[in-house]
Amino acid sequence: MVTTGLFGDIAYYPQGSIPAEVVALEDANLAARITSWVETIHAAVGQRVRAGDTLISLDCRKPQAALLQVRADKDANSARIELAEYRVKQAQSLRDKNHTSEEALITRQSELDALRAEDHSLRARILDRQIDVEQCLVTAPFDGVIERRMVDMGEAVSPGQALIRLVNPEKNEVSATITAQSAAQINDIEQYVFISGEQEFPLQLRTMIPISDPVTRSREIRLTFAGRPASPGDSGRLVWSMKQRALTPDYLVKRGEEYGILLVENDMAVFMPVPQAQEGQPVFVDLADDARLIIKGRLIVEHDDALKIVN
Repeated sequence: MVTTGLFGDIAYYPQGSIPAEVVALEDANLAARITSWVETIHAAVGQRVRAGDTLISLDCRKPQAALLQVRADKDANSARIELAEYRVKQAQSLRDKNHTSEEALITRQSELDALRAEDHSLRARILDRQIDVEQCLVTAPFDGVIERRMVDMGEAVSPGQALIRLVNPEKNEVSATITAQSAAQINDIEQYVFISGEQEFPLQLRTMIPISDPVTRSREIRLTFAGRPASPGDSGRLVWSMKQRALTPDYLVKRGEEYGILLVENDMAVFMPVPQAQEGQPVFVDLADDARLIIKGRLIVEHDDALKIVN
C-alpha cells in the first residue's frame, strides 16, 4: 500500500542564502599631492557635494612662488635665446665674407641649440609647478557625501596623506561570495533579493568574477539594485530562488546503481532515473503538475510493482 501526491502540490522553488554586503562603486580617500598645511576646510562630515566642489584648501604660497620663479627663469632664457640668435646671424654673415671660420659659426649654433633645449625644459617645469598650484585645492571627483575627515585646519600634510573620504551613496552594488556548487548553478537562478534588517531589495546579477579562490573554489558575485538601493556598508543576506522546481531530498531513492524518483502510471510503480541528483540536495526534475509521485511506501516499492493506492 502506498500514498501518492501530485508533483504540482509537492514541488517547490529551492532557495539559497549567503551573507552579503553593500559596497560603494565610488568611494575615495582624497589625499594631499603636495607638502603644505591645511588652510581651509570647506565641507563638513555628512555634507553632500557635487563633482568639482572645493573640499579643502591648502596653503599655496610656496607652490605659487615656485611657479613665479620658473616663469622668471624662462623669461631670462628667452632673452638669452634672442641674443644667441643674433650672434648666429652675425657669425653666418662673417663666414660668408670669410671673416670668421666655420668652427665659430658651429659654436654659436650649438649655444643657441642648448638655450632652446633649456627652453623646452623650462616649459615642462612651468607645467609641473602649475600642477602643484592646482593641487592646493582638493576637489570632489564625483558627487557624493563626506563620510570622514582625517585632518584639521592648520595641520601639516604631505603627499599621499589621506585628507577626506568621499562616498557616493547612489552608486553601489551588493557583493557576496558563493560556493563552487552555487556558481555552477548561477544560470538556473531566477530571482535575487538582498535582505537587511526588515528591508528587502530586489537585485539583478551583474557579473560573477571569473577567478576562484584557490582554497575554497568560491567566487565573488556582484549584483545591482533593481529599484532603490541600500546604503553602502549595509550588511545582510543575499537570498535567491531557482528557476526550476524541485523535490526535497527525501524523495530520492536508489535502485541498483542509479538515483531517481518513483512515479505512478496506470497503478504501476515507475522508477525515473535522475542522473544529476545528489544525496541531501534538492532533486531537480521537469514534470507536469499532474504527475503523481509515490510518497508513503516508496522505499520498498520496485519498478513495475503493481500498487494499492490508499490516498
